[in-house]
Amino acid sequence: MRDIQISITREDGRGQSNPVFSIGGGSRWHLAQDGLEGFDSVPVTVSTQAYAQYDGSYLMAERAPELDRTICAFAGGDLASLRAQAEAFFIPRREYRVSVTAEGRSRFFRARHYAMALTVDNFRDVQRLEWTCLALDPYLYSEESNSFNIVEGRAKRGFPFVSFARRVAPEPMLRIAPEPETHIAGMVASVVSRTLKMRNSGSTTTYPRFDITASGEVRDPSVSITDSTGVEVCRFGVKVSMRAGDVLTVDFSTRPTLITLNGKNVSNLAKPGSTLATGIEPGDFDLSWSAAFGDAAMSVVPTIRNRYASL
Repeated sequence: MRDIQISITREDGRGQSNPVFSIGGGSRWHLAQDGLEGFDSVPVTVSTQAYAQYDGSYLMAERAPELDRTICAFAGGDLASLRAQAEAFFIPRREYRVSVTAEGRSRFFRARHYAMALTVDNFRDVQRLEWTCLALDPYLYSEESNSFNIVEGRAKRGFPFVSFARRVAPEPMLRIAPEPETHIAGMVASVVSRTLKMRNSGSTTTYPRFDITASGEVRDPSVSITDSTGVEVCRFGVKVSMRAGDVLTVDFSTRPTLITLNGKNVSNLAKPGSTLATGIEPGDFDLSWSAAFGDAAMSVVPTIRNRYASL
């Protein structure tokens, strides 16, 4: 790959002031040839159990374990200063956000500091850096997340609607006072979309987040996910009563799945039978929503972030 740029942010809890270590893209550090290891694939562990009375085995589990990734870089200049910069940045017991841009694609992952080696190439008078990190979640994420609003009111043409509860007789020549109107002058119709088509464009399972906002009274909201074959892969509901301005969040990307109402954990209020450990496979899927009361006052915004096995 050409024109690879790497930005490593150390999560010190300082927000925008977190320290950043850059490689490529004008930085004095440059990526070594074949300087990325562990970025081309994610191995999957397949567990089986032999049948007692039959040939072969049956599948028990498939999972992608944590993964080591190594970045090799070099820089020329003041070797003592370069060495001090690397030693001060890569330290144990910290989480790092590693962003890589290559061939017009940007991916990131989170990892823990694992090992670092600093050596000097005396022949070329350059400082070399080899940093190895441990990605507890081995997949690479897209930098941009996709959010869609399920609720979309689409206005239709206005039209008159006349009530025939009382027919209006021809007016006499002389009328003392006008009688009250007994018909509806007109109305504007609209429809609310209760389903939404979305797509996981990544190469593996992704885990959605749902933000449900109430504009009025809503009781016991629920959301369903159906794949392209029509099979329901997820359904969850929460036994809560919401008022205007309340926000209910169901986040499948956390471990375990987290349900909050206005920031307070209400995971214990999930309806019996709710799916609380699931993901969305690559491809198209549909979302729909409902509530025991007040579904027209629900605004549901699902968010997904695509995941990839390689750059």
